[in-house]
Amino acid sequence: PSDASSVASQPVPAGATAEGLDYQRRAEAAFRAGRYDDAVRFANHAAVEMPRNGKFFLFLSQALFAVGDYRGAAGATQQAMSFLDAKDWGDVVKNFRRYYSNADYVEQVKRLEQFVEKNPDDPAARFMLGYHWGFLGHPKEAQRELARAVELESRDELAVKLLEHFGGKAPVASSPPKPRPAPAEPAEPER
Repeated sequence: PSDASSVASQPVPAGATAEGLDYQRRAEAAFRAGRYDDAVRFANHAAVEMPRNGKFFLFLSQALFAVGDYRGAAGATQQAMSFLDAKDWGDVVKNFRRYYSNADYVEQVKRLEQFVEKNPDDPAARFMLGYHWGFLGHPKEAQRELARAVELESRDELAVKLLEHFGGKAPVASSPPKPRPAPAEPAEPER
């Protein structure tokens, strides 16, 4: 794939720095070469330099997904969703062939499915599986995973939005979520 189709070829977002764009190019090159750990490292640097570039956060999410950091990938995806229009939420997944030149993406999705089987109560992994299924054109599977993610983490408003984006409805809570207890004050030491 050529650089012409990369995130770096997109219009320069407001606030982007030359250093940020350099890290972005390095992250994309490492990703295309299958050096996903390097891609994450460079992408994290770029994200610091360009903290409001939603499409780049989608790329960061994909790099984190590639190394199996599903919680980090979910966070980066949600950060991107907060900056982008819904029509752009799946940009990297829909265009995964821009970034992968081999079968790694298929293997990474399978690895996520295996992780969810072993960790069925992990809301971030469920969110990521629903996200990928949905933007790969499998809305029913996406709805199933995202509904479970919302059941596990009812305060996740972006998971609800994504579930609705794929035609699902948020599960109706039988009772409002219980507030988290305030942390206990440390006791005075006895004298």
